[in-house]
Amino acid sequence: MDVDKIPAGLDFAEVLEKEVQACDVLVALIGTRWLNVKDSAGKRRLDNPQDFVRIEIAAALRRGIRVIPVLLDGVEMPRSADLPHGLKRLARRNAVFVQHRSFHANANHLIKQLELALKAAEESKVLKAKKRKERETQRQKVSEIANLLAQADVAIELEGWKLAKEKLKNLLELKPEHPQGQVKLEIVERKLLEINAQKLAKEKTEREASEKAAKEKAEREAAEKAAKEKAEQEATEKAVKEKAEREAAEKAAKEKAERETARRRKAKREANEKAQREATRRKAEKETENIGIGEILLVVSIGLVIFTIIIIITFI
Repeated sequence: MDVDKIPAGLDFAEVLEKEVQACDVLVALIGTRWLNVKDSAGKRRLDNPQDFVRIEIAAALRRGIRVIPVLLDGVEMPRSADLPHGLKRLARRNAVFVQHRSFHANANHLIKQLELALKAAEESKVLKAKKRKERETQRQKVSEIANLLAQADVAIELEGWKLAKEKLKNLLELKPEHPQGQVKLEIVERKLLEINAQKLAKEKTEREASEKAAKEKAEREAAEKAAKEKAEQEATEKAVKEKAEREAAEKAAKEKAERETARRRKAKREANEKAQREATRRKAEKETENIGIGEILLVVSIGLVIFTIIIIITFI
């Protein structure tokens, strides 16, 4: 019946393998002719590797699927020696008997066995799924551990110590007893301590240098401020001195100018007085001269009058 359902063109052996792989229980019905039935060539069918019954049972045994031999009408369980390679383990399977005279009781027993087998298969599936999940989780864990270790190695090679420490810690969270991770983490932590010590020393040196520079700057600014204040004080004193000298010079010049003005006024006054005296003298002299000339003119006039009178008298 299985062969009749296989679509044309497919490899029936591969199809049967897949069908068997998908089942939970395989029931092998073993009748009176099952062990020795022959093909058209007169050879036993079980000896033919391409026989579909042999293929199905062998596939189930190979894949660990439960195989229930059902012995019909008092047939004895085949011996391992009577079975071909691939079917020999069938001889060790516990069988169920089904006989014509007790068919209903035997069938019910078979049904119960199948129910138990299916329940066990379901539990086995759950267990397998759980184990498969555990294996997948373990595989992912192993892959993640390997990935973290590789990332840590790259970080160490590039001297990314903090990143390496982070990756190694993540690795040890997944597998605390990982020896390589523990050793590398110790190395990385020592390196980080060294780097931190160097950093602290560098920061201390830089801080001291900064403080020294700040102190020198403060001293330099204080000196510059003092020099500036001194220069300003000197400039102020110089300005005050120059102003005093200038005021003194201006005062002296003013006094000199006043003295010169007074001298010129005095000289002018004296000159005016002298000129007045000279004018008075000249006026006096002129008056004196005028008086003398008048007298002379008077005398001359009198003389002329007398002379005229004399002449007149003479002509008379």
